[in-house]
Amino acid sequence: LQLVISIAQIRAGGGVHKAIKSLMANRLLSRESQAYEGYRLTYTGYDVLALKALTARGVVTAIGRKIGVGKESDIYTAQTPEGEEVVLKLHRLGRTSFRAVKKKRDYLKSKSAGNWLYLSRLAAMREYAFMRALYAQRFPVPTPKDQNRHVVVMSLVPGYPMYQVRAGEMGHPEQVLDACMNIAIDLARHGLVHCDLNEFNLIVDEHENVTLIDFPQMISTSHHNAEEMFDRDIHGIAKFFRMKQRFPVDYDQLPKLPAIVSEVEALRLSAGLAQAASGAGTAADGGDEAAEDGDLAAPMFLGAGDDAEDEEIALDSQGLGLGFDDAAAGADADGQERAAVPVRLDLEVKASGFTDEDEDLLRQAIAQAREGAEGEDGDDGAEDGDDGEVE
Repeated sequence: LQLVISIAQIRAGGGVHKAIKSLMANRLLSRESQAYEGYRLTYTGYDVLALKALTARGVVTAIGRKIGVGKESDIYTAQTPEGEEVVLKLHRLGRTSFRAVKKKRDYLKSKSAGNWLYLSRLAAMREYAFMRALYAQRFPVPTPKDQNRHVVVMSLVPGYPMYQVRAGEMGHPEQVLDACMNIAIDLARHGLVHCDLNEFNLIVDEHENVTLIDFPQMISTSHHNAEEMFDRDIHGIAKFFRMKQRFPVDYDQLPKLPAIVSEVEALRLSAGLAQAASGAGTAADGGDEAAEDGDLAAPMFLGAGDDAEDEEIALDSQGLGLGFDDAAAGADADGQERAAVPVRLDLEVKASGFTDEDEDLLRQAIAQAREGAEGEDGDDGAEDGDDGEVE
């Protein structure tokens, strides 16, 4: 208790026992006596801390109903001070269905074993960073509002998850299929593979517009498993339309990641040569704005040299600031129009303090959580009825 008193800055004899007892009665804290003697924060307690911070910031003023439950998160509606209805996504890595997997697999290795609150915070940080970047690129994603701890606040997207749309209810399945494929292609052009692009993570509205949700597990197109994950995404969407929507799909015409990457690299090479030629011409004329070779490799949203923000995304409060490299677009020496070069979002999309080691740990945790949930839901549900606590 001395450590609790010190951290909480409570004077000795100031009712710390009563406060802890009250917190435990409301399941905000839990007593720990196995690994150590003390107390630990539960997910309910972590929820309260995050919601208190978001309320203090003026982001939300009221919490509504639960609209979704996933393997790794709970989804609620909320209201802003302006009366706008938004969505709260509370990441919950390590819920009951995952506990048996943790016992059987030592995937955490030497990391702080079983700190699910930390992993959930990493998942929220990563998802929010990607959402801001993708929103700025005009991808069909929810509008990012804010993030604190394991909670992400975003706009409420109209429509229904695509898996709820039954065969015959989709008026133009070919257009929806094209929209889904274009999302995967556009992500790849920006250096990303979704890794979980399926009917559960796509929202379709009454006008058959498609919105992408849930992306903390994205990987770079440079990842050694990128092509495998891309093919799995593409074939998963194709299978949904063929099996569930009864829509014929030509598998031979499905997009391939190597072709997309080659196309973008050709654009970058062309743009780089054009910029180098333009810079040389300007220098020959005595201009002061000659392009330097080192500038060609720098992502648009980072400053050059010492002006970079320590690998943290440089966006304004609205999540804007990214886009296509318009400087690479225009006309070349022959007067031919050049296509804009997509920015490599995989290079620098990192939340503050989010390391490569954290990214690997989070990806393993999400993968194992999904694997464990498929086979352990029934057995683990009876193992421990206290879903508010985290092992």
